[in-house]
Amino acid sequence: MAGGCELALAADLIVSADDALFGIPEVKRGLIAAAGGVMRLRDRLPRNIAMELALVGDPLPAGRLAELGLINRVTRPGEALTVALDLAGQIAANAPLSVAVGKQMVDESTSWEPASAFEQQSILASPVIMSDDAREGVAAFAEGREPIWSGR
Repeated sequence: MAGGCELALAADLIVSADDALFGIPEVKRGLIAAAGGVMRLRDRLPRNIAMELALVGDPLPAGRLAELGLINRVTRPGEALTVALDLAGQIAANAPLSVAVGKQMVDESTSWEPASAFEQQSILASPVIMSDDAREGVAAFAEGREPIWSGR
């Protein structure tokens, strides 16, 4: 709730227990979720849901927010940290350059003009495709082994 929800809205991935509630109740106290909560709602949720959270101030359950695409994993109470660490481990097992540029593309591509989107994508992707890690990933696949990433 409140600041905790605002922190979650700022996160790239969210893991939550199924009994958790998310909301920005500041409107019920004559305040506004000005640490980014209201701003981020529209980017992260459908407009009508964002409006409900911002204008009514009542929380929504984790399961509903997972259905709407805000929450990546819903767990039983007490298991969120374990699941979050597993998800982080899955990310950390991937090539660092690929992860970083993939995140950058997701974050930036919504503002790209359609006429230049593929060009902008190529500018970001080319160094990854030409990297030592790309060569290592292909070699490891061909050799049936796990890759050893260098971040270069």
